[in-house]
Amino acid sequence: MTGHVLRKRKGKDDPYARIAKTVVNNGKLSWEARGMLAYLLGKPDDWTISFWDLVNHSPSGTHKTRRILKELELEGYVKRDRKQDRHGVYYWESGIYEDPYWFMEPLDLELEN
Repeated sequence: MTGHVLRKRKGKDDPYARIAKTVVNNGKLSWEARGMLAYLLGKPDDWTISFWDLVNHSPSGTHKTRRILKELELEGYVKRDRKQDRHGVYYWESGIYEDPYWFMEPLDLELEN
């Protein structure tokens, strides 16, 4: 297939998401995972990630959505941390990364003198 990529000029009220080429060109990710990651990266920074929102906004069912999220987690684009609220109830807190998170977080090293 041959063709061109046509782009619109982007202004202050840009309705388009800007996604790094490394995300869409990552051959380790399935097309489904790339699509879900593009969807997630297109959301505002303060948007709350909801598993059921992902299920309801995709043609995939719950099992496939879980598999795609696990794929993104294994490649470092999704990081999940188990937390506990003040009432002792556990919940998951998730973060979405444009680059694998292990490249973005500083090393936690203790140096001896």
